[in-house]
Amino acid sequence: MTLSPPLDARADEKKQYLRELRRELSALPAGRRRDVLRDISDHVNDATEDPRSFQTIIGTPDSIATTAIRDHDLHANKPLRPGFGLISKRLQLFAAVLYCPPAAYGLVMLALNGRDWPLWNYLLVLLHLAPVLLLFTLPLVARWKQWWLTSALCFGAYIAYLIAHVVVNMTATTSLLAAKLFLVPLSTLVVTNMPALVLLSAALLTAPAVLRHRRNGR
Repeated sequence: MTLSPPLDARADEKKQYLRELRRELSALPAGRRRDVLRDISDHVNDATEDPRSFQTIIGTPDSIATTAIRDHDLHANKPLRPGFGLISKRLQLFAAVLYCPPAAYGLVMLALNGRDWPLWNYLLVLLHLAPVLLLFTLPLVARWKQWWLTSALCFGAYIAYLIAHVVVNMTATTSLLAAKLFLVPLSTLVVTNMPALVLLSAALLTAPAVLRHRRNGR
């Protein structure tokens, strides 16, 4: 005879299961997310007396989320674009917003003094705008099947961009075009980029498994 687990332990298991499920479903639109959570919560309540784990009875949170997202895609006739209910997506947006002040400064300087600038000054502004215009933007518009790969590639490109700044600051002379393009004081580089770097790292680390596993073809 199989005994049911203690009520306190079962209640804790239920809370943990539903917490993980909410995290996995966070890429869905709010209305659809509520519907799935309500349905699964009913199944969880019905299974409370069963000694088996909820994952065995109902399924793993990421498998439930995958099914829900594919069902959404089927009805919408296009792949889901994760919404801002997804914590990782909000972190990416905050990173872009934090980078905006340096980018805005570059645009203001271009507007005020651009007529007198040599060619490399135009290139300098474009290079400083590149992360917010491209590397920060692509993950925000990616569909769910490409979100993880797009985010990881853009993060790697951003790291390479910062490394190029550091290398040129340490090795190049100011007579080289590369130095004119990348020569920024390291203190300025840290202040303007480190917060965004931390947020983008957290976005990848906190991503739901349903999005991360897409890189393995699941």
